[in-house]
Amino acid sequence: MTKALDKLPEKQRRRCKLYFLMGLGEDEIAKLEGVSHQMVSLYVGKSYIKFSGCVFRYDSSKCKIVVCGENM
Repeated sequence: MTKALDKLPEKQRRRCKLYFLMGLGEDEIAKLEGVSHQMVSLYVGKSYIKFSGCVFRYDSSKCKIVVCGENM
């Protein structure tokens, strides 16, 4: 997961790591970074990250990242 995150642009990588790996909410990240909640939401992309042909999302019921499927 972290190798794939490292392929993202710096801001997106940082915000996604805070959101997906550290478990911070979008409001918390926005306060830390001095940006709007909407900006964080844009970067996190509705809790989906697409890269390297895979799609991941955060499953809050399992408290972890899960593979949802493959890009077609």
